[in-house]
Amino acid sequence: MAEHPFILEYPVKVSDLWPITNFRRRREHRQLTLLLNVLLAGRTTTQPCRSKHLWAIVQEEGVASHEVKWVQEFYFANVGEAVRDEFSPPAAETLEEVDPETYYATVGHDGRGLRVPADLDDSICCYMQLSKVNREKFGRAAFWMDMASRQWTVSFSASFASLVIAIESLAERGALSAAARFRNFIERYAPGASLEHRRREMYALRSDILHGSGLMEMDQDADFGWAPPEQKKKDLMNELWGLTRIAVRNWLKNPLPT
Repeated sequence: MAEHPFILEYPVKVSDLWPITNFRRRREHRQLTLLLNVLLAGRTTTQPCRSKHLWAIVQEEGVASHEVKWVQEFYFANVGEAVRDEFSPPAAETLEEVDPETYYATVGHDGRGLRVPADLDDSICCYMQLSKVNREKFGRAAFWMDMASRQWTVSFSASFASLVIAIESLAERGALSAAARFRNFIERYAPGASLEHRRREMYALRSDILHGSGLMEMDQDADFGWAPPEQKKKDLMNELWGLTRIAVRNWLKNPLPT
């Protein structure tokens, strides 16, 4: 689905210098948006600093003809000041809360309003209580999950590799190989969600992609309809998406000691 404006309101420490205040606002906004991208179904994004340009059909209301222009991908909305002295008044109705297991199992656009998992507040509090080291690790993992979403329409291979990197961002460092750390992390934070041989296949595919020895068929224009080899990798991609979301959310509630 399209990206739609999503207004996020949060506290920020104000400085006498606007550039400092604005830097703090943007930094906090990015961190919280990446967090919500993990905790909410669907995807929550920020407008990138490096915006794209593209050809677009510009059609004015009441005018039969249209014009093609080279435009910047951006939008403006009248949402008031970026920084205010007080919070907005509470809404008349609160957001509907859904049991987490049900919430994450029923992702989709059904025409209803925004709903949230019942443990959203607890998850945000867990994030706020992370140590500096663990918050930085989570930030890296959340960044790569966001990149996986952005890359999906351009490269299946890059998107797949980004999901594995997200998990590697949180996995323990030590004497074990990178592949073993990946498999152990999934086993610890998403137990039973994937068989051992599937975890091995995931990391093997990740290695082929990042070491330049393989690409998924969709990135080679070799995918057309349904065929067992191509479908197998698509299934592996979908399974990895689910595993990554489960594992990262579970890590947030019980991170490894630093």
